[in-house]
Amino acid sequence: MQALALLIGLFLLGATAQSATAATGAPTPAPAASTTAQAVTAVAPTGKTIGCGGIDNLFTIPRVTGVQYLVNGDVLPPNDYLVSDYSTDGSVLVTARAATGFTLAGKTSWSLTIAAPECTPPTVTPKCGGFTVTNRASYAIGFSWGAHGSPVSDGYYPTIAPGATKTVTTKRSALDYSYAPADDGMEFSISQLTVPQNCAAPTPTTTAPVVPPTSTATAPAGTNTTGPAIITDGPADGGHLNGLLLSGGLACALGAALTGVGLRRRLTR
Repeated sequence: MQALALLIGLFLLGATAQSATAATGAPTPAPAASTTAQAVTAVAPTGKTIGCGGIDNLFTIPRVTGVQYLVNGDVLPPNDYLVSDYSTDGSVLVTARAATGFTLAGKTSWSLTIAAPECTPPTVTPKCGGFTVTNRASYAIGFSWGAHGSPVSDGYYPTIAPGATKTVTTKRSALDYSYAPADDGMEFSISQLTVPQNCAAPTPTTTAPVVPPTSTATAPAGTNTTGPAIITDGPADGGHLNGLLLSGGLACALGAALTGVGLRRRLTR
């Protein structure tokens, strides 16, 4: 009987407590949530030019706890992004906002203009059995060459410094070459090149020595220096000389005739 009375008493005690809770209608209050947000400051995004032409320029979204960065309305996680994917003129507007539970202090927007220098092709000069490459750009370039139309390169210079010249020797008469900024790694341009082969050595030319002209004495005008004297008509004194010469010739002829007659006489005796 005592045990039964104890059970009835416990039952009545629990029912009384439940009735009191129902009468008040007040549940057990939950712990109060903190209403103080953490203040954070955004770090500015950065841009980077790669090579030339701006094709592969990048901008970087930093990692900052409690800060979200947006470009063109899209939230971008921390990473590197191509400028060309978000802009056509190299300019990108980046804004920042606070994540839930944070408040943002300091600057909240940045306008980035990431402009690379114009691309400057190298100077490629063919010569017999090869060619030379001169980098005329203000940045280092990579350079490769190979058979015309082939995807496989014969050789590659990963870095040619600004102003530097490299010499390539090849047995190919027709080849393709390409170049790109050294820190890009992407093929930028392909051009064709003709290389002369089996070049004949130039034939030396000989020049005959110059012989100075010989001087010849000049005879006075009217003088015959190549044969016997020629008797011509002339002035009075010349006529006198011609007369003397004619007389002498006749005397010689007469003497010869007389001598011939005497000789003939001797032979007929």
